[in-house]
Amino acid sequence: MIQIVRLSILMIFLPVAMLAQNRNENGAIRGQVTTSDGQPAMNVTVLLLQTGKGAYTNEKGEYLIRGVKPGSYQLKVTSVEVGGQQQAVSVTGGQTTTVNLILTASAAQLQEVTVTGRNHDKVNAIVAKIPLTNLENPQVYNSVPAELMKQQGVTNYDDALRNVPGITRTWESTGRAGDGATYFALRGFDAQAFLTNGLPGLVSGNLDPANVEEIQVLKGPSGTLFGGSFFSYGGIINTITKKAYFGYGGEIGYNAGSFGLNRVTADVNTMLSKKEKIALRVNAAYHSENSWQDAGFKKSLFFAPSLNYEVNDKLSFQVLTEILQEERR
Repeated sequence: MIQIVRLSILMIFLPVAMLAQNRNENGAIRGQVTTSDGQPAMNVTVLLLQTGKGAYTNEKGEYLIRGVKPGSYQLKVTSVEVGGQQQAVSVTGGQTTTVNLILTASAAQLQEVTVTGRNHDKVNAIVAKIPLTNLENPQVYNSVPAELMKQQGVTNYDDALRNVPGITRTWESTGRAGDGATYFALRGFDAQAFLTNGLPGLVSGNLDPANVEEIQVLKGPSGTLFGGSFFSYGGIINTITKKAYFGYGGEIGYNAGSFGLNRVTADVNTMLSKKEKIALRVNAAYHSENSWQDAGFKKSLFFAPSLNYEVNDKLSFQVLTEILQEERR
């Protein structure tokens, strides 16, 4: 009789104990996030507010949040395009709650955007004299591309080299024949812009940035790769000019500044033959500026045509010319 009574009491309180235990257990939330056009939303953040818990959706748009205490919460879905969407959810202990969400954005709006800097795997055969990627190149060099000079509004060659660390201008160009361009201090030695497209190119005065595609500064004795007569123990400065390409394009720019600075630039590229690969590119610039001193006035006219003729896959010709007329006082 006593055993029957004990068994009856156990059967009465066992469901109550199990229910209390389930209430104390944590639950989970799972579901799928889709876009407005029915496509799975991948890499979308699903957050359970006031808990610090969350998850990312997989390739199928599915997510799973474990270890949630029983109760009522706000489920928030965030992404770049839709901002934040919230939905109420109740979690029961020991159970998995399914909540499917639909975003207001379409799949096209949620496409992945990749932001990259400079391409470190790009092969540059000009700097190393051999086809090496930037990561494989042991030489110490810096480059200033035309895009950067355009963003900074650079109007002269010397200002472009401010982007290169460890180089300082010591003497401005005099414009005298054979004197070359500006002198720079590079690792304690004098350096000038002696090289053009990897070849010796002495100039009488500064170069005009209108025809500059990239400026490469090679530091240290690695400059001997370009010849002993045109390098400094501190390094070399190599100027890559703009070249004609097979296509059509053009650009016109205007810069204005204090002390009467006015600069007009033009860049035009065209095909000269439809049957043969012959292209012509012309870069031109007119520059005029005054100064707050008695000296420093400048007026120049620059013209740089380039011709590219590709005979076949193994033979091509490139003709590059720069004409600069400049007056200073």
